[in-house]
Amino acid sequence: MGSQERDKGGRGEREFATVIRELTSGEINLTRNLEQVRNGGADLDGHDAFAFEIKRRRDPPTDATLTGWWMQTVDQALVQNKKPVLAYRQDRQSWRVVVHMEHGFRLEDPRGCLTMDVEMFCRFMKEFSRAEA
Repeated sequence: MGSQERDKGGRGEREFATVIRELTSGEINLTRNLEQVRNGGADLDGHDAFAFEIKRRRDPPTDATLTGWWMQTVDQALVQNKKPVLAYRQDRQSWRVVVHMEHGFRLEDPRGCLTMDVEMFCRFMKEFSRAEA
């Protein structure tokens, strides 16, 4: 990965964390996992239940790209024993967030995924946290 890609990835991670913090009025404060390049792991830390993988790109992602991203997200989440969350944004577009419904499909099967906007994901996270409490 080149330095421009890493820089864009880091900006995307910071941007997504800021959006989540603002939309949850500071209830959820995600931070960059600065050890991810060296030791692996999710892109963002700060939530007990979810492992976040963040992607930015210029062009719309293809189905194959999304499937590859999802597999990476699942791999990172399983290591941490958390639920996978993939957030991606194409240049000049809004964030999209992918979670798995975990009913009827294996976690690795992207056909079981739901894609939503970031505002709906924040609602989902709050409801999930209430249900887990």
